[in-house]
Amino acid sequence: MLFFSDLKRFDRFGKILIIVLCAGFLSTLFIYIFFSFRLFYLFDDFQLLVEAKKYGFENLFLPIGTHLRPIMRFHFIIASLFFYKPIINNLISVIIFIILLYSFFLILKEIYDRKIAIFSLLFFTIFSLYNEAIYWISANGVLYNFIFLNLSLYFYLKEKRFLSFLFITLSFFSYETWLLILPLILFVKISKKHKLRDFFTESTVLFSLSLIILQIIYNRIFHIKLNSYGTIHSLSELPYRIMIYFVRALSPLYTPDYSFFLVLLILAIIGAIIIMLTSNFNFKYTYPLTLYFGASTIFLLSAKIGSRFYLIPIAGLSIILSIILVYLINFLKKGFVGVFILFFLTYFIIILPLSLYIDGIDYNGISNIYKTLILKNENKFDSVKIGNRFLLEVRIDNKLLIKYFLKNIIKKRKLIYYREKSIGGFIYPNDFVDYIVIKKGLISKRISCEKISKQKIRKISIGEENRVYLTYCFIVKKL
Repeated sequence: MLFFSDLKRFDRFGKILIIVLCAGFLSTLFIYIFFSFRLFYLFDDFQLLVEAKKYGFENLFLPIGTHLRPIMRFHFIIASLFFYKPIINNLISVIIFIILLYSFFLILKEIYDRKIAIFSLLFFTIFSLYNEAIYWISANGVLYNFIFLNLSLYFYLKEKRFLSFLFITLSFFSYETWLLILPLILFVKISKKHKLRDFFTESTVLFSLSLIILQIIYNRIFHIKLNSYGTIHSLSELPYRIMIYFVRALSPLYTPDYSFFLVLLILAIIGAIIIMLTSNFNFKYTYPLTLYFGASTIFLLSAKIGSRFYLIPIAGLSIILSIILVYLINFLKKGFVGVFILFFLTYFIIILPLSLYIDGIDYNGISNIYKTLILKNENKFDSVKIGNRFLLEVRIDNKLLIKYFLKNIIKKRKLIYYREKSIGGFIYPNDFVDYIVIKKGLISKRISCEKISKQKIRKISIGEENRVYLTYCFIVKKL
């Protein structure tokens, strides 16, 4: 562990709490590693793997959907080296997560004392509601983003501007929450009693603004709209969308009604304002508040609240709880308060790994359906050769997805995706075909079914239902 040498800084009660949290920490890592040996690829993984195998570095700076994320393109180029070995790629995700923990600990040590740094790291790890970023390879961009954001801020505080520029650029190329660097630098300036004009003349701010201009140019070139995420449907969603991270962290298996979120948001905003004003905008307090509210605000642009979005807000929440915990340990640790703290942490190390394990079952269940679809039908492509034309006849609809989720002990989990014109509501036909035939150095190209005589085209049928839900015609070409 990074901090075993620092345990001497804690008294006996503090060491007991550290041991309790370490149990949750190790349980969390064990569960991630456990599912790494079981998960198959999911959703966009197939398309990104195939594209990486097909184009390599040629499409590094092309959009991923509606995003500029060359870091994830590069990640999938590496992942394509282990194309048919998802276990290796899943374990790489866990390794990236461990690197993230180290980067987070670095910045925590720079801003806080060792006690708060250690508790924050442990809380952040066991608050694993952001598990989508580790379970799902395509969501690894959130991990990269926070690693680079942490390192950029770390080197900024060390006054090493070039390294700060380098890592904020990498963060920019990973995920949209790189924008948090701007309010973080603002609060650093305010905390140091610098004049406001120092913020606007700060080289890192000017560099960040140049990245925003680059993003605008990029959007114009590829005709990407700012609201490409889908955005929220109504302002009434705001309380829920901002406070869901807090509520799910404390009660991952239960979500209260809307009025609770509204009251909680009002109290949180009032509390944040009081903390900032009474502390004279001390960076020790504005830093976690910026992580929580800043990231939450950026993610308001998204039509859905993916659990990968929880990562940065949960990091901020972990620091706030650690500050409170250290205060209680130092001043109110005896008697009832000590028992309450121990009970509180014991609750976390039981309920949070349990929630993580349930989510792992969700991901494993979905990935097993993908795996079954692939393995059960790949032998039908054994005779495929260059120049062959095929009609893929899909006899599977998205009831397969509904059937799986009806069996889940926790309803409305994070993986309810419906995709029309796909196999069983899961995988697009071209991704399905390419993932199978690429093993033979082949790739498929879609062709019109209407212009082809049915007598001259071979048919591959997927599924056993009476109705044909989807047809996909393609010609096979060399990769």
